[in-house]
Amino acid sequence: MKRNISDLLDHCVPEEMELGGGAYYDPKRIKQLTMERAVGAVPRKKKVRPFRLLAVAAAVCALSVSALAVGHVMGAGDLFRAFFAGTEGTLSEGQITAIDQVGMTFEGGVTSNGATITPVAALADRNVYYLRLRVEAPEGTVLPDLDEDTEGYYQLFGDKTGESIEYDFSAYHMYGYNQYLNWMPDEDPTDNKKEVVLILTKQPGTDLCFNDNIAKTLTIHGLWVQSPDKIYREIFSGEFTFDIGTHYESSVVSLDCQGMSWHSDLSEFTVHVNRLELSPLSLTAWYETEGEPNYDELSDVEFQIPCAGDVRVVLRDGTVLSWDNDSFSDSNTDGDGVEYTLFAQPLDLEQVDYILLNGTRIPVQLS
Repeated sequence: MKRNISDLLDHCVPEEMELGGGAYYDPKRIKQLTMERAVGAVPRKKKVRPFRLLAVAAAVCALSVSALAVGHVMGAGDLFRAFFAGTEGTLSEGQITAIDQVGMTFEGGVTSNGATITPVAALADRNVYYLRLRVEAPEGTVLPDLDEDTEGYYQLFGDKTGESIEYDFSAYHMYGYNQYLNWMPDEDPTDNKKEVVLILTKQPGTDLCFNDNIAKTLTIHGLWVQSPDKIYREIFSGEFTFDIGTHYESSVVSLDCQGMSWHSDLSEFTVHVNRLELSPLSLTAWYETEGEPNYDELSDVEFQIPCAGDVRVVLRDGTVLSWDNDSFSDSNTDGDGVEYTLFAQPLDLEQVDYILLNGTRIPVQLS
């Protein structure tokens, strides 16, 4: 079943995500962690029609951008190692290098009302953005570990006007995104510090791009605890603004797929895949649909929708990463479509042998 990113409410943030279990290279893993536990997620529909994404209205604010100086002792790969590997997994040196190539480390944070929020490291490609933040409450305030079932969990937003996380994406004509928070294990739950990874995923078909070095700002207004009954308790408030749009390098392999197509006898359309783009964080496909998909006479079980089809990334050691139609996607009324899938762990592009697109082998050669 294909899952469209529009199935989630914009800006919804799930509860704390666990990183245990499953094969870390499984491209479904990070989707399951973020999609299945999303607060406010709409129930899945078995029949999905193509849709055109509309621009998300943005409140334009005068934001003061905090300079993020490069120079942290550890690289982005080391700082994201625990996040991607989990408590029992590992990352190869090639994967660490891949993170270092598309990531950035920072020093210096923003202090407001005695609290400090510091961006530690970030990495991005066109589709997804990861930001590791260190949150320090005012001196004397303890941030203990919480029992989610009885005490709730930490949030970087409240439920009142002016307490939401704000983004200035005004450089883009049309954009859409979802955000998620993953609180990291705390070595000392008796102090005033916590670390969290903020994850942003883009809605396909929009202008938003996370690694194009166009200025974007993030503003956080404090820290809250959300109870199991969704009652918010403020820990501290302030204004913490950061530039999250610059400093990022691109590391991609672009593959020409002209002439590669698949036909749906069931839903009466043909899909022509034009291009694939592979990065250490995701795989993107651009395609065109010929013919109007026929859904009306089909049951909820017997249907197909336009998509890139069966896409598999094959590594040199024989590992196969399957797209498995579990991706963020968008098709417009003109038949143009784009979709992407996220890798649960960063991909070492040096280890990719070829991509299998609907049975056709496409060699991957790094320039």
